[in-house]
Amino acid sequence: MIADYQGKESKKFAMESIDSNQELSEIGETSQDDKGHLLSLCFEMSALSQEEGMNNDILRNSCVESRVGRDKQRYEDDHSTGEKLGSNRIRLLSGCVPIFRNNHIMMISSSRKKQWILPKGGWERDESLEKAAQRESFEEAGVLGILGSSPLASVVYESKSNKNRLHMFPLYVTSVEERWPEAGRRKRKLIHIDEAINYVKRFRPEYLSILEELKRRRLTEPQKL
Repeated sequence: MIADYQGKESKKFAMESIDSNQELSEIGETSQDDKGHLLSLCFEMSALSQEEGMNNDILRNSCVESRVGRDKQRYEDDHSTGEKLGSNRIRLLSGCVPIFRNNHIMMISSSRKKQWILPKGGWERDESLEKAAQRESFEEAGVLGILGSSPLASVVYESKSNKNRLHMFPLYVTSVEERWPEAGRRKRKLIHIDEAINYVKRFRPEYLSILEELKRRRLTEPQKL
């Protein structure tokens, strides 16, 4: 459950802007004057339970590099092909929509295309779906916070190398870190949920139903914790 807070500035915050070009420029840049205001959009640290605080500390202190490789990757059989089970597999992914106050979310730059995306990655066999979502969000976006109690509806989509099933959670951000595993190759951007929906309609349709559900259920407007 999530509360309606007055907001509290995070001492660890680095909002990055990027060069305007192609799809990245479609949602504009963050000016220097905006950054002070954005600091107040994190949810209060006091909202964290003791367990959530400990989990965030573990990620902050132990996750210094992103996981690589797919040795532990989880898959499921693709029953839609009508072929022998195991011959076609769907890669299972987990991630978060980082949510801030005033109906804002964070998107990050893709490592492969000049586009904004949401933090997500492979769900591995040694972790729960929830832990994978939190890990990926910290590795790619450097955000920590309160994970929603249940995932949003999963989405199946195809990438160049895989068919994927994506599970996404709301993450109510309490801390935005200055240093995180993929800081050297990711930019971060806060935008209003409506602007994000318009953007993914054009460039990243696999996220559309996720953000629409988030808005429809008013998950970007938390009232109680």
